[in-house]
Amino acid sequence: MLLQTQSLTTHVALPFTPSKPIPKTQFFTPSKQNPFLKTQWRTLKCSLSAVSDPTHLEEKTHKPFPAEVSRTIMELVSVGTLSTLTQEGWPLGIGVRFAVDPEGTPVLCLNASNRQFSIDRRSSFHVQLGQCGLRTPQCTILGSIDKPEDRKMLKYLHSVWTKRFGEEVDEDLIYVVSVERVLQLEDFKEGGVWVTSSDYKNAQPDPLRDFAENLVNEINTNNIEDINRFCNIYADLNFQVSEAKLIWIDRLGFDLRLWSPQEGIFELRKKTHISKMGYAQLVIGPAGSGKSTYCSKLHEHCTTVGRNIHIINLDPAAENFDYPVAMDIRELVSLDDVMEELGLGPNGGLLYCMEHLEDNLDDWLTEELDNYLDDDYLVFDCPGQIELFSHVPVLKNFVDHLKRKNFSICAVYLLDSQFMTDVTKFISGCMSSLSAMVQLEVPHVNILSKMDLVANKKDLEDFLNPEPQVLLSELNQRMAPQFAKLNKSLVELVDNYGMVSFVPLNLRKATSISYVLAQIDTCIQYGENADVKIKDFDPEDED
Repeated sequence: MLLQTQSLTTHVALPFTPSKPIPKTQFFTPSKQNPFLKTQWRTLKCSLSAVSDPTHLEEKTHKPFPAEVSRTIMELVSVGTLSTLTQEGWPLGIGVRFAVDPEGTPVLCLNASNRQFSIDRRSSFHVQLGQCGLRTPQCTILGSIDKPEDRKMLKYLHSVWTKRFGEEVDEDLIYVVSVERVLQLEDFKEGGVWVTSSDYKNAQPDPLRDFAENLVNEINTNNIEDINRFCNIYADLNFQVSEAKLIWIDRLGFDLRLWSPQEGIFELRKKTHISKMGYAQLVIGPAGSGKSTYCSKLHEHCTTVGRNIHIINLDPAAENFDYPVAMDIRELVSLDDVMEELGLGPNGGLLYCMEHLEDNLDDWLTEELDNYLDDDYLVFDCPGQIELFSHVPVLKNFVDHLKRKNFSICAVYLLDSQFMTDVTKFISGCMSSLSAMVQLEVPHVNILSKMDLVANKKDLEDFLNPEPQVLLSELNQRMAPQFAKLNKSLVELVDNYGMVSFVPLNLRKATSISYVLAQIDTCIQYGENADVKIKDFDPEDED
């Protein structure tokens, strides 16, 4: 996710104190003059604009170029300030309406009174665009006022004016401001960037300009909670955002104004881009449920059918693999090293390793994921400690990181079919699976593994398509009477919501592997963007 943040504390005085809540009506309202702003005063009779040294917008900012911003402002605004020198030599600015031609040249309609105040043709034309009361980008055109002499040109400019305002004007009143250079400013109290005449004329206004304001108002009015959620969950900020507002939308992204009690007021830039989606399976389940065997057979099956997948080991205690390891957590941390150096046992050491992985999501994992294409299919072979996917947030944060990397993820929960010997173990397996579903918040496929080792498969049919009354009756028979209400609630949870169901998997049968893989692919929408293959055929000859 490509984001930018810029502190505004040196540009805008904070309208609040930490000890008092900030009223809604005061949010983002500057109240004091910036003490660091250097204002230059001269005794000449002229207009003065304090401008920083020219800066170049780097490509990494993912913002429209200053020339494009200036052209967009000129397209969206129809009133500006025309400034020239009066007969007495004083600078004077008046508000005028204007239209623009395809090159962004301002077209003015000046009446007899305001055509006489200039002693020469040199002039400036200032236009500013209010963006939802949060920012006011501006551009000032330096040039000269010209009166077109060509009648065809006048007729054309007349049509430009009529198209903009829907009114007829006298062609003799039409003037243009020829563009020599343009000063573009992001906002009040901000430095400016000079744009050459050629860059200005060759730039194109933003294609979203006519819809941006309505979109921003709609989102700020009806979806402000989504904006706050985006900032606090997906923006990778190191502080909590209390309030956020959308400022503007353009073809390259959108700008947000944020407020945090710890950090003050910030602006954030989010780049929007269309990218392909990656796909991932997160293979989880109790120890000994057959996760690594599943990964090995899945890789073997996909190789046979000509499908490319990458198996990634996330178990720092693993030693031997029956599949090629595309990425290995042991390159980052290994359980043996942790146990030896920190004196931890197997369980504590494994939890330490996974927390170390969590601390390196933005570094090691991101660097490793960059080695794969956008539409690659990754399978993560996870360790078997049940707390990792039931209540410890390590795998949850891991999944959220993959989501931010634009991966579509399915959790594949394996449960040993030989474990399903009675109803109490079935309910226990369902609750364990449900716990993982609630914790990870991703599409889920539950698999009964090792079906090839089950002697009598009819014993499992009652659990693959369970009847709630039968389950409740068996539970009540096996458990003490005081658990009757609990048994009823558990059965209703399994039955009413239909959240837990199991797919049998026999790794000795290719059809069984294909069926399970199809279920997973449906969950993550794998292959939906693939081109449809049409087989050519010759029409049958008519007899």
